[in-house]
Amino acid sequence: MFHQALDLLDAAGWQIRQQDNQLRVLVAGPGSGFDPAATERAVQTAITAAGGHSPMITVSVVDAIPAGAAGKRPLVVALPNSHDGAAVQPHTVGPP
Repeated sequence: MFHQALDLLDAAGWQIRQQDNQLRVLVAGPGSGFDPAATERAVQTAITAAGGHSPMITVSVVDAIPAGAAGKRPLVVALPNSHDGAAVQPHTVGPP
């Protein structure tokens, strides 16, 4: 569902990071016409169209998509629920 909203971005890459009831959309190297608010709306629309309840969504521009422990950059990363703000290790979702 995220591909519909994000694959058409004029950007070097993107990643969804899910933790608790939030989605953080990382966008690397966006073009000059990039609109974070429009990207947030597109993700919300895709989730709703798929029958889901849209969580809080934030869009952040980053220099590069961070690599995981194996050196890969998965499109969706599910982080365990936070505990008192402590840092936690991410779990990747998708094909190995």
